[in-house]
Parts: sequence; structure tokens; C-alpha cells
Amino acid sequence: MRTVDASFEFVRYVAARMRERDYDEFVSMGWCRDREELADSLASRYGSAKGVEVAFTDEGIPAAVGGALELRPGVVTLLFFATPEFDKIKVGLTKYFLRFLLPAILNGGAHRVECVTMEAHEGVHRWLEILGLKREAEHAAYGRSGQKYYTYAWVKDDVCEASG
Repeated sequence: MRTVDASFEFVRYVAARMRERDYDEFVSMGWCRDREELADSLASRYGSAKGVEVAFTDEGIPAAVGGALELRPGVVTLLFFATPEFDKIKVGLTKYFLRFLLPAILNGGAHRVECVTMEAHEGVHRWLEILGLKREAEHAAYGRSGQKYYTYAWVKDDVCEASG
């Protein structure tokens, strides 16, 4: 697995081929009505955004787009979507996040890392928990068709209290 800074082309490639559950989550939170419109929108928004990377399989296939975007001072939101090729890199990408990305986020001054995800996306919930985030809030009728969402978060004070 390798990662590179995002580009319009790589983000659009992954977005156009994203897993069905990722598509459902993204389309329910925005204005796009189909996969092509969503792929164009995500590529335009994140194709050159600072803090967004594309992860590739060992065969050189773009498999995932991930990012850590500072919403406000000290608060970072996680962005993630992937193709079915993600299964080939999920272990490596998890290690990359824990060993390099999270420490870089924290060294950059973040005191909060958060992610909002659809209730039905249970695999993402498990992954966020592996990454150290905890379910913090429930949002009823949050999606376009009334889907429930959750906020997962890592808060610096919680980690500092737990470790010492």
C-alpha cells in the first residue's frame, strides 16, 4: 500500500467506484442525486484539498480516499470513502493511520478528531473504534431521507485522563 496527495483524477476514480454503503452515506448527506454527480462533486471539493490522500493497492489501483480536515481551530473531521479494493489495504491503512496520521494530527494541535457516519454503516463504526474514536452522539433524522447518524470522536482530554 502507498498513499499520495489527492488529485482530481484519483479522487474521482475512487468516488465513481465507491462501495455501495459509502455511496449511500454520502448521497444521503448532500445534494447530489446519482453516482456520477457525486463523483464530480467529491473530486472538485477534495481533489486538491490539504490533508486529503489517496491510498493505492500494491497493484497500483486507487482504493480509498481519506482526509483529516480542520473544521475550526483544533477540531479535525475525518473524511473516508473506498472502492471494494479497500479490503486489500485495510490492515495497512489502519496501521498508517495509527502510526503516522493520528500522531501528525495531534502534533498539529488538534484536541478533537470527529467523524459523522450513518447508522447502517456498522463496519465503519467498528473501524472508527479500532482507531480510538468513541460514539459520542446520535442524530435522529439527520440524512436526506431521515436516516439516523452517529458522531464518533476522539477527544484529547479523554485520552490524557485515561493514560495518566
